[in-house]
Amino acid sequence: MAPHTDQQLQDLWDRCVGANRILFLCEPQPGFEDLRWDLGKLSPLLSEVRSNLDQLIEESNDCDVSTTDDSTWARILAAEAVNDHEHSASAEGISKVMADAMRYLNQPLTKQRLCAWHYRLFSYYATRICTFPIGEYRGVEVGPIYFADAGFAATEADRVEEEMSRLLTWFNVTSKQIDPLLRVAITPLWFVTVHPFGNGNGRISRAIAEMALAQVDPRIQKGCSIARQLMREKDDYVKALGKGRGTSDITEHLVWFLGCLNRAIRSKNARPKS
Repeated sequence: MAPHTDQQLQDLWDRCVGANRILFLCEPQPGFEDLRWDLGKLSPLLSEVRSNLDQLIEESNDCDVSTTDDSTWARILAAEAVNDHEHSASAEGISKVMADAMRYLNQPLTKQRLCAWHYRLFSYYATRICTFPIGEYRGVEVGPIYFADAGFAATEADRVEEEMSRLLTWFNVTSKQIDPLLRVAITPLWFVTVHPFGNGNGRISRAIAEMALAQVDPRIQKGCSIARQLMREKDDYVKALGKGRGTSDITEHLVWFLGCLNRAIRSKNARPKS
């Protein structure tokens, strides 16, 4: 047997440490029904974001937003696939997921739709040996998932179905009762915490965030992309996710996310460079 490389030994150590930290977490993650935030701290930022969005939408009034083709979202998010060191086919998968999210943004988000997105992301793996199920929720064979950089554990595999059902009901129905910008921020946090798939959760969570933002006003998608901005600030986003779990008060996470959205709006990052 060939000796282990230093990287293999480090990976093995990281897995052991991660598994032990999961086993010895003192308390379970707070349920999303128990989440709270300080609206007093968020209100000034929400007002600023809305003002910037109104200006962006006004500038986009002369744009045709009736359709969004695949090439548009391939251009917006092609850099994401490269940064993730994915196979080139993943860029095509991302563009198809984004196109579906935007074209049918007012249709309910369902398990079937999410699984179809996941299959599109990894369809090029269909004829290969894959370490995770494609187009379906992860099972116990994937093992526990702990985010060392963020400091929280994903939902246990045997609870993924139940937790995703709650998330989808919240997104499609209950969440319409809160500020739509807070809905954009909370949804990807909840989705990534559950981590329903064996891989690709970050990309799908950003597609959902993009769709939720477009549901505020479809014209926004022609001016800025929250998915692209989150990818640009990926390291800070991971840290912000950690601040959003392990406690029932997610104010700090929402402050960071709304700031990220503001930066996307001001940079108008969805528009092609002239």
